[in-house]
Amino acid sequence: MLTLSLVGMSLASYIHEIKHAKIAVTHRDALIREIHHRIKNNLQGITGLLRQLAESHPDTSDSINYTIGQVQSIAAIHGLQERIPANNVRLHELVGAVATGVGSLWQKAIAVEIPSDWPSYTIDEAEAVPLALVLNELLSNAIKHGVCGEGLQIKIILKHGQQPDSIHLAIHNPSQLPPGFDFERNASTGLQLVQSLMPRAGARLTWHHQDNTVITLLELEPPVITLKPEP
Repeated sequence: MLTLSLVGMSLASYIHEIKHAKIAVTHRDALIREIHHRIKNNLQGITGLLRQLAESHPDTSDSINYTIGQVQSIAAIHGLQERIPANNVRLHELVGAVATGVGSLWQKAIAVEIPSDWPSYTIDEAEAVPLALVLNELLSNAIKHGVCGEGLQIKIILKHGQQPDSIHLAIHNPSQLPPGFDFERNASTGLQLVQSLMPRAGARLTWHHQDNTVITLLELEPPVITLKPEP
């Protein structure tokens, strides 16, 4: 009987520790999400100040808008992370958030095409902000050099890559590449930033022409992205 009593006490203590650990994790997650919420709000406040600066100095508004786009992209990450755990930021949600922000900033609609059965690819936590900034630069560059008008629009298309765990993020832009364009040797300031932010493994960036359209192809695979089973 004494043995059974000790076992019962041990089980009760174990259950208590499990419950305590779950409560601690819940509190931690709530705190982390609150931090992300506050960072997002602070970044949005910064963009508001930058907008005022751009309005009062129209001669430098383009440069200021590029900075606003960068801050908005970082804010988009924290906006997603305030709703879900940091390591569960979904690629398609990030693409949609950045595209909406860039399009609104430059007043150019950007279409996002995602298959209806698109699986849940999550982004490595360490690569989330760099990837958001890369997308911001690529889309801003497409708007700057593209030819948008009636029937012409920048669009992003998500597709599965050649490998089972890889994806293709293609930006279609009605434009032409400069003669002799070489990303490695002739990159502009914005594209130099892209070079510095690209993940060292699991990402590849290329450009090519197709029917008077410049296609910027960003190929992603593990460890940058992970296919997460849906619950």
